[in-house]
Amino acid sequence: MNDLWSKRSPRERVLLVLGVASVIVAAWLALSPGTGPSGKLVPAAEARRKYDAALAEKLALQSETDRLRPALASMTFEEPPEVVVPRVVGQLQGLAKQSGIHLREVKPLRSRRVANLVKVPVSVRFSCPFAQTVPFLYRVEDPAGKLTVEKLNMSTSDPAARLVEVEANIALFTRGGAGSAAEREPGAAAQGGASGGTR
Repeated sequence: MNDLWSKRSPRERVLLVLGVASVIVAAWLALSPGTGPSGKLVPAAEARRKYDAALAEKLALQSETDRLRPALASMTFEEPPEVVVPRVVGQLQGLAKQSGIHLREVKPLRSRRVANLVKVPVSVRFSCPFAQTVPFLYRVEDPAGKLTVEKLNMSTSDPAARLVEVEANIALFTRGGAGSAAEREPGAAAQGGASGGTR
């Protein structure tokens, strides 16, 4: 269990803590006197015990959330997706250029809400010698860039030329527009220039 927790990024830890806290609060409300599905009262001693246990766990999770909040803030954007995505597309193109890579496609995918954040995946495709993928992915994962590689697929396109075909899903998180930007295509205005924008 500790290994699974330690392998999570600070951003993922905060999201997990918030999710567990929501489940605990919902469970407490369901078990509170007079709120069960049958409408019957739970004995006072049992209700108090369940309440104290739920409260202690909630306070522990809140403490963990408060501890991780600064790390989360440093790895998320403040602007809404339609503002952030074009900037991130340019950022990825710049990182590719530094790594000697030509991005064949940069495509923002459908955003979705995660806790109180909006997650926007961005798909990138390119071909290059295998050795050049490492510097690019290393630059993308730099915490200062607020990006993370979620999915990576590689296949050999030309064994003789020692080239690999790479498709990566890179995610960004933003607190801006969490109520209205989720579950839609982000950066609609930017996609026309982003997809294949490095041709």
